[in-house]
This record gives sequence, structure tokens and C-alpha cells, in this order.
Amino acid sequence: YSLYSFHGKYKVQGRRVSFERPMLGQFRSWEYPFIKWAEEAGFVFDYAINSDLEHHPEILKNYKLVLSVGHDEYWSTPMRNNLEKYISDGGNVAFFSGNTCCWQVRSEDSGKALVCYKQAFRDDPLFEKGDPKLISSLWSHHLLKRPENTLTGVGFLYGGYHRSHGQFMDGSAAFTVHRPEHWIFQNTNMKKDSTFGGKDTIVGYECDGCEFIWKEGLPFPTFSDGTPKNFSILATAPARWHPDDCEWYERWEKGRTGNAVIGTYSNNGTVITVGTTDWAHGLAGKDPSTMAITRNIIEKLMK
Repeated sequence: YSLYSFHGKYKVQGRRVSFERPMLGQFRSWEYPFIKWAEEAGFVFDYAINSDLEHHPEILKNYKLVLSVGHDEYWSTPMRNNLEKYISDGGNVAFFSGNTCCWQVRSEDSGKALVCYKQAFRDDPLFEKGDPKLISSLWSHHLLKRPENTLTGVGFLYGGYHRSHGQFMDGSAAFTVHRPEHWIFQNTNMKKDSTFGGKDTIVGYECDGCEFIWKEGLPFPTFSDGTPKNFSILATAPARWHPDDCEWYERWEKGRTGNAVIGTYSNNGTVITVGTTDWAHGLAGKDPSTMAITRNIIEKLMK
């Protein structure tokens, strides 16, 4: 079974899936081009799987920087707790990913299975017990009250799709820079309102953002969605929900427009987020700005 009905057995949406079943991964879509570029650029990484954050959190103490790449969608409470503690203890995290930490899941069978009831959260046994904190639904759900923004700075609630799901299909797929003086833009020649990444469609297919307002031509978070109080928005690109997405979120309007957001905050450690699944496409395409920004982030945060 799959957690998605469109390619699940008998077109049924599963609620518990096994990692021991045959799987077709998406490694070549995002992780592979990122790793290929990074290793060619001279970086040496160690690798872990998502569930290591839950079952082997002790590995974090050996590193100054953790990278999340691609489509990092499913997180358990222990995974999130352990990474948030790592940040508060001074560790750095760079989310070169989108749709990140969207769904809360529960691990079973020592990490060999994953549970997520998604929009059917009322069928979750923990919902029936009256404890919403661990129900396997959206982290931003009004019952959980723990939006992913508090970890990553951004979330899908104020993001959406770009060049996907019928949304902004003629969009530029590029970020617009708002604060070019920030250190991530060193060696890029970026100016305010410069754009980058469109040639390689780095914005898409799923994007994370935050609610913000404009003041004197610059975006500022409202902080109403869990975004940390010292979060700074560095670049944005438009994104929009598919009209059916409100059925997953409940209590939300159809087809709302948001943004992919590149931004940063600190909580002893520093967190950078790029707010898009497809960032690595710019590395595969050798986009000079995407490569320079990625190098700046890794080199600074790994020291």
C-alpha cells in the first residue's frame, strides 16, 4: 500500500506502510544531483536516513551542520524533537528542501513501518483517545498546534505549488532577491529585485513559505503562523495551493496564494531554508547563483 490512493494497491490510500515492501524512490530527482554537485565541488559528507533522527539521535553530536535535501515531507515527533534540540544546543541546519516536515507520522516495528492517517485523522486511534498531539496528520493542523514553521521557518500552509498541479504553470520558476546584502548572496552580484534559478526551474514543484506583509518594498513575517520571531525573508517566488488542498488541511480556503520563501533564523544554532523541493535542479544545471548560495551556506555553517 501507499499513503496516496492514486498509486496505492486497488487505488486505496494506506494508513500504515512498510519499508520492507518493494519501493520506487525519488533519489535521482533531488538528492542525487545535490550530492553529485557537492562532491564535485569538494565537499565531504556523511549520510543518514530520516529515521536515524528518531532511532539514532546520538549521531547529531558529531556534526556542526545537518542538511535536508529534496522532498523531506514525513517527520515523527522524536525526529523533530531531536533536531530542534540539536539547533537549540547550537547545531546548524540547512533545509535545501520543500514541503518539509509537512505530515506528522509515527514509527512502528523499530522503524520498519510508518503510520499516517492524513486527512482521515479522526480514524487515528490516538484521536479517539483525545490526545491530539501525536495524531498522524498535518503538523500545521489546528489540533496539533505545532506548525513546521517553528522548525524550518516556513511551511506549506503559506506555500503551495509552482509549475505543478496546474499552479503558475507559466511562472518564471525563479526567486526574486529582497535582501542582497545578506551573506548567502556573497559572490553572486545580486541586487535588490534580481532573480535567479529560472532557467533550471528551481522554484517548484512544492514550496514552503510564511505569511508576510510588505513595508517600504521589503517583506516582513507576521509571525502569526509559528515563524520564529527573528526570521528574515531573503527571497521569494509565488506559489499557490491546488483548490483541493483545503480538504487535506481542513478550515482553510480554496486555492490560496502564497510564496516559496528563502529565509533564516537563529536559536543558538542557525537555520537556513530555501522553501522549494527543486533547489538541486539549479545545481544540476550549473546555475552560478544557485551554486554560489549553496556553497556559502555550507561553508559558513559547517565551521
